Amino acid sequence: MIKKKRLVALPLLIMFLLLSLLFYVFRNWQRDHHIDPVVVMAANALMFALASIAVMMHKRTIHNPNPNVFARSIMGATMIKLFIIAITALVWFVAARPGRNVNAIFFAMVLYVFYTILEVKIALELNKKKE
Repeated sequence: MIKKKRLVALPLLIMFLLLSLLFYVFRNWQRDHHIDPVVVMAANALMFALASIAVMMHKRTIHNPNPNVFARSIMGATMIKLFIIAITALVWFVAARPGRNVNAIFFAMVLYVFYTILEVKIALELNKKKE
């Protein structure tokens, strides 16, 4: 019997594609409200990449008999994401001095919350399927 391999990160991919399409369609609205569409799209790509890496970390540790390994995976992924996002925001703030777009950063914060919620949901599903 052939086992079907389910793509665990499919919800992340769907969310990324839908948000990208939404941001592309409403790019003029974003400009009218002083939100840089390029920064929003870059933040969306960064959040997708970080959430995908975190899900891969969770998937790799889910079958470990020690339950602490899975908990450390979640905590480690969160720390890595926060550090990478903080460094990226700091570099962007320094590089884009006169053209800083704070509204786009607030938009990116909302994206972080959405991707984190979906990532935790996927991690909990992985944990449930293990039992």
